[in-house]
Amino acid sequence: MGVGAPLRAAAVALAALVVLVVVLAVAFAFIGIYRLAEYNAKYSTVRAPRYRLSEVYPRLKTGDLVLFVATTHAPANSMLTQTFHSHAGVLLREGELVYVAEAQPALELMPDPGRPGADIRMRHGADITPLLTRLKYYTGDYYVLRLARPLGPAAEEALKREAEHLRRAGPPYPSAWQILLGVLGRKTRSRHCFQHVARLLDVAGLAPAGGGPLEAAGFSGVCAEVCGIAGRPLPGGNAYRPPAQLVYDLDAAPPSDDEGGEHGCCEHEHGGDVGGTP
Repeated sequence: MGVGAPLRAAAVALAALVVLVVVLAVAFAFIGIYRLAEYNAKYSTVRAPRYRLSEVYPRLKTGDLVLFVATTHAPANSMLTQTFHSHAGVLLREGELVYVAEAQPALELMPDPGRPGADIRMRHGADITPLLTRLKYYTGDYYVLRLARPLGPAAEEALKREAEHLRRAGPPYPSAWQILLGVLGRKTRSRHCFQHVARLLDVAGLAPAGGGPLEAAGFSGVCAEVCGIAGRPLPGGNAYRPPAQLVYDLDAAPPSDDEGGEHGCCEHEHGGDVGGTP
């Protein structure tokens, strides 16, 4: 009698816990489907001018943005942020070559020529990779937001220096647990792609005029801030032009031994970019 009561109580508690887990799973699934339906209705038609990459590449400059629309993990982004673009990076120009600074969870960069069926992956967290290689093997769509005018020498140097610092010693990309904490408003040491872009833009003085730092928008809010930055006045009379979709029409080739520069963005480990002006 004395043993049976605790066992029955434990069984009831376990059953209640199972019911709670099932209810939460169903609720989260319903919310996800609802949010995805909202996303599809919101972006049922999204149009932007399209340009060949070979036409735009020579005019890309440090501080321009590249925004991605994924085809593989877009639903997760659609449910969480409700932004059309699912990923972002900042462009860095070194002479005739352009690189992209971004944060990601060690995504595939390109097929590994030495291992058929395998991929070369980017560094987990912040990384800097050749733009042409990045775009050539990306399976979704990508858009460029160009600055109306080039950055000044000091701002450009500060942006490149911070991008290289984050690549070498920056915070990790958020884990599933850190994403949950971020959505709930808790701060973690991690930084996702839009937070990474916000940090670089803040350092370069490219946060919209009249507002605070882009990083202050928070874990979720910063996504909309970065995706909606086009047309907003920036300090010094600068501004980002509306997004333009790029169509890849170039072949990436390994760089020659003499290509490089003073910034770490030219000391990449992931293949190469096209040397010369397209």
